[in-house]
Amino acid sequence: MLPRLHTILSKQRRKAVYLRDHAVGFSIFKSFAFLLVILIIHAFFMTLFEALSWGDAIWLTLTTATTVGYGDISATTTEGRWATALLLYCGGIFVLANFAGEYLEARNERKSRMIKGQWNWNMKNHIVIINTPAHGGDRFFQMLIKQIRNDSNYADTPVQILTRQYPSALPRELRDLGVVHYHGSPDDDESFRMVNITHARHVIVLSKNEHERLSDALSYDIISRLADLNIDKKRVIVECVEDSNRSRFHRLGFNTVIRPIRAYPEVLVRALVAPGSEQLLEDLFTHNGAHPRRYQVEINNQSWSDIVVNIMQSGLGTAMSYINEAGEAVTNPEADEKITTRALIVMVNSRSLPNDEQITLCLHREPLNQQ
Repeated sequence: MLPRLHTILSKQRRKAVYLRDHAVGFSIFKSFAFLLVILIIHAFFMTLFEALSWGDAIWLTLTTATTVGYGDISATTTEGRWATALLLYCGGIFVLANFAGEYLEARNERKSRMIKGQWNWNMKNHIVIINTPAHGGDRFFQMLIKQIRNDSNYADTPVQILTRQYPSALPRELRDLGVVHYHGSPDDDESFRMVNITHARHVIVLSKNEHERLSDALSYDIISRLADLNIDKKRVIVECVEDSNRSRFHRLGFNTVIRPIRAYPEVLVRALVAPGSEQLLEDLFTHNGAHPRRYQVEINNQSWSDIVVNIMQSGLGTAMSYINEAGEAVTNPEADEKITTRALIVMVNSRSLPNDEQITLCLHREPLNQQ
């Protein structure tokens, strides 16, 4: 009942805004047309009563209407002065001031609606982010947008947020990053139309609350609406709180499903720029499936390529990095770099975990392709 009431009220508000915009636009057009008629009539009278050329007549009309009054040309005949007094002093100057006031008011209203998220930006090839995290949304969006901007393929891609979290305005930090928003709800198809979601380059569906399983139901409703719009599902990234719900999202054809990890928006960005890599990053945060594990080993002056090949050929995992003498993890060193270390970070499978001895043993033999 409440969602239905919300939808009805939203439609009524949009209709009221449309009618107001139409009325303001018509009023500006009417004032401009009236002003133009007055100016043309006055210029005609100046050619008739003052024997001025059309160029001088228009010059006199404009300088008088705008109250500049250079004085180089003025009406000298009685008829010309009466025409100037009646048309410009009594009417034209007032109409011009009214037109300028209405135009400036419309501009201010337009700017206000942009800031408040009530404007249709009519974007294309943009990124639409749906929902706002329940906690720390401002900080999360800042980190996310900065990560997106760091990728050269998305440095200039417009970003729009569909949310009801910012009724007055987006935080200044987000606006400075070129982000805009639309104040609407994802359960309203009209909101999708206002953010031009069918023309979006990517759509990111955030979990409403990363700690509540109920958020998955809301996300499922959103992607169901996206499916009804025939949006390319490969362009959609959706967060899922409960792993058991992922299969429901997959059945709708949405395969880029990730856990909400608010401290590391990089996972979302990886799913954006390199689909599939987000699964690897997710594994780094869990102990199930493939995950990184530290092994205490003695390695002296051995090339990184030999280390990687030996571990892989032994079926023990994939070497990812080593710990240097300063205790820092060095990831993806050069293949021919000579390594001296007492610890390796290896990506292993939880179904078959090697121990330190197995890793040490495989490192002290020649790679199979060299035997």
